[in-house]
Amino acid sequence: MKKTRKLSERGLKSKIKCRVFQLVKRIPKGKITTYKEIGQKIGIKSYHVIGQILKENKDLEKIPCYKVVMSDGSIGGYSLGKLEKIKRLKLDGIKISRIKTRIPQIEKF
Repeated sequence: MKKTRKLSERGLKSKIKCRVFQLVKRIPKGKITTYKEIGQKIGIKSYHVIGQILKENKDLEKIPCYKVVMSDGSIGGYSLGKLEKIKRLKLDGIKISRIKTRIPQIEKF
């Protein structure tokens, strides 16, 4: 019984991971989204789970997880570090406030 439950949990996590990655791939250049918005789109209320899934991203070029920020405009984490995330966001045309390193106006996709 426990083994079956673990297998079904893994399958569910895999489906959620695929959906998160698919949504992130669709974020156009110059746009961002939030962990919360992704969670809402796939029906997960625990938004930190989205961050944990994105932390597992092995293909940073195809799945641009740097475009996902916190709903209060904070940058959030990134596997290559916050400074690299800021650099990539700026290259993508996203304006970032120097005060508290926040995005003043989130232009979501």
